[in-house]
Amino acid sequence: MLGTLRAEVAVDDHSHDEPENAEREAAIAEQALAEGDPQHALHHLTNALFGTVGEETHFALARRVLAASSLNALFEPNEDTDRRLTAKAVMLHVAGHDADAVELLADVAAFRVDLPFERWLAPWVRTASALDPSALLSYLMTPARSTVGRVRLRPSEIAHAAAVSEVADALLARPEQSAEACACASGVYRRAGRTTDAIAAAERSLAFGESYMGLTMLALGKRVAGDFDGAHAAFERAKRIAPGSALTIDADLGRIAWEAGDLVGARQRFEHVLASGTNDTQLEVASQWLRHATAANVTSSWSAPHDPSRLVKSWATGTMRIVDRAGADHETRLGRPLHPDDTVLIPTPTVGWLPDPTDATVNVMRDFADEEESVVRISVSHLEAPSVRLAFAWTLGHDDPARIPYEAGKIPNNPDPREPWDHVPFVLWRYEGVTPVRALPPPPPDVDAAVSALASRPYHLPRWWELARPVGESLGPTRGRELAAAMVHSRAPRPVGVAPWTWLQRRQVAAALLIAHVDTSAAGEGWSTLEAILCGPHDWCVDAAILAAVELALDRPLLEPLVRLTLEALLDFAPSEGHVCWMDTFATAYPRLPRTPRHLRDRCDAHWRQRYADDDG
Repeated sequence: MLGTLRAEVAVDDHSHDEPENAEREAAIAEQALAEGDPQHALHHLTNALFGTVGEETHFALARRVLAASSLNALFEPNEDTDRRLTAKAVMLHVAGHDADAVELLADVAAFRVDLPFERWLAPWVRTASALDPSALLSYLMTPARSTVGRVRLRPSEIAHAAAVSEVADALLARPEQSAEACACASGVYRRAGRTTDAIAAAERSLAFGESYMGLTMLALGKRVAGDFDGAHAAFERAKRIAPGSALTIDADLGRIAWEAGDLVGARQRFEHVLASGTNDTQLEVASQWLRHATAANVTSSWSAPHDPSRLVKSWATGTMRIVDRAGADHETRLGRPLHPDDTVLIPTPTVGWLPDPTDATVNVMRDFADEEESVVRISVSHLEAPSVRLAFAWTLGHDDPARIPYEAGKIPNNPDPREPWDHVPFVLWRYEGVTPVRALPPPPPDVDAAVSALASRPYHLPRWWELARPVGESLGPTRGRELAAAMVHSRAPRPVGVAPWTWLQRRQVAAALLIAHVDTSAAGEGWSTLEAILCGPHDWCVDAAILAAVELALDRPLLEPLVRLTLEALLDFAPSEGHVCWMDTFATAYPRLPRTPRHLRDRCDAHWRQRYADDDG
């Protein structure tokens, strides 16, 4: 009786503005259908279907709603929301119109790659009576969004491609084929680690006739397979049929030469492309390292490099040698010789290099670094992150943010950045008015030393991530909160020549990466500690937790959905006014996850366009 009463209350008391859980939405749809209102039933069925993408739990209910009405009566001709289009696709499927259902759902799936639409698409592709392969091309290309330019992928990137490859399998098993569909399938297979299938799909594409796309897919497949001669030959064929792409292909040929061990040949290819006036940061990085690795001798035919610091006199031979100091620096930061994939990551902010914080007071710190404390008073339009004031305290030679006279014209509300936006087991900062107070005691010396040791290394996020692994594992799962405390405390002296705000930022990133490695379970102390920081008061520590959370998600496919949903919730709770200290980091790091939906990728792109516009202004 009590259970029945609860269900009746739940059905009678509901909102159309915020979807409930799928089970409750289905219950409301059942009641609306029983009351003879299929439109009302469809509204809630739509939410139930969208909450259970990939499952057939509510398909029987969909059949009953459709039986009570019709597609034309239930849907507008120009439906344009992902939820409504998903429901319409399901209705088409249960009505036996799988070709139309696939075409509609493939568009939604390409937009909402965060949801497992492949679980519906693959069987529907198999059962459709007829199908236009072009309907699936955009969807098949979604794994390329976060992996373009790289061949060594992370586990979650491979897992996403493997999921999409199920749809490619179903499509290539059909009688209807096209060169483009086979080529796109080749790219999916290559990213899923199915190299033999990637080459076979590319060859199927070329059976329709030689095409630039088919040949490049064949070349890339052979490159991954280690058949460098075959890859070279395929790219040369592509160059002959698409001479306008010669420079792009030359760059790819340089990467093949590089992987084959011909560093001089690779450097010459890249320098040839760059000499044409091509502006390509990845090729610049590649050339920097290859000049360092090959130590090319300068002859009379060489023109002097633009950067005189690259010229070093060899006293033994009396000749000049090009030593690209940037190239040597790249190798130092990575701790190994470079791979072509590294040229994608090195120029990426927060991955290859760590940008300085952009808070207004950081600029003031640069001006006041050598001034006495008594002359300092900070006045800002909006409340800033507490780490700003801690860094300023370090700039002035002490460790107490409360000693800095500070005025904030406005404290953003709804949400208040001083408060956690979700229930958390701990916070790093609490506030007394507008004054931040550290909420955790200083960490033990061994934890502080581990953080400082990593923070002192030349920064390259993938390298730091690997260095953090054995240290975090050795510290163990009981040390997560102590590592979190190291984000707001420091026992170690600041290295000479490193600005206080930079040292604080580097310690926070180092601590976050160590936290991620304190256990090896899919979701344990490491993630729960990072999650508490992400959900806590807004601060530079959130930037660090974002970076560590993305690395964790890229390595652990089972954890990727939880990390992504938490980051998306963080974005929802961003203050609507003032500077959001972690937004630059979010807009760079979040799109690295393979299942980021297009509308949030677009939002990250829009953030950077606005930032560039503000800088130009």
